[in-house]
Amino acid sequence: MLDITDLPHIRKDLLRRLEGGADIEAFVLLYDLYFVEKYKDFFHAKEREAMQEIVAELAGVFFRPPYENLHSVVRTISEASFSPPAHILEKIVELLGIGVSFINIYTRQGMASCLLKFAPQNPDLLGSGFEGALKTLWEKETDLITRNLLGSALLKIRKYHECHQAEIEPE
Repeated sequence: MLDITDLPHIRKDLLRRLEGGADIEAFVLLYDLYFVEKYKDFFHAKEREAMQEIVAELAGVFFRPPYENLHSVVRTISEASFSPPAHILEKIVELLGIGVSFINIYTRQGMASCLLKFAPQNPDLLGSGFEGALKTLWEKETDLITRNLLGSALLKIRKYHECHQAEIEPE
């Protein structure tokens, strides 16, 4: 568990470590701090949202080769209470589209599970082409578990879009 008694110093140190490279421990601690429900009351909503954006931007280092910590990053994101920004979900779809040779099957399944958990409720993905990219990915996926998770995410996204559209255009 994270001891946040000296939060400004801890945050500064973790950000410095993450800015210096792919420090998975710093990422996990920062992500937990700003994306997990139990720390929600420690921050003003605007501060938390701003830090979520910063941490999500810094996470980009893990979405590039050599992908050695990708599984840990995906697990951390999946276990969080708050949805990551849309660009993280889009990056997950992009990486899944690269092919199995770069990312092991368990990480791919974790990525699909993350999409199932967070993509359906993310309003920033509406009309962005995300649904089409996910459908293409689902059609090409060869692993049955990953394919089922992607299909479930796709169905939930469609249902969310239908509900959202019904709110916009009442009968």
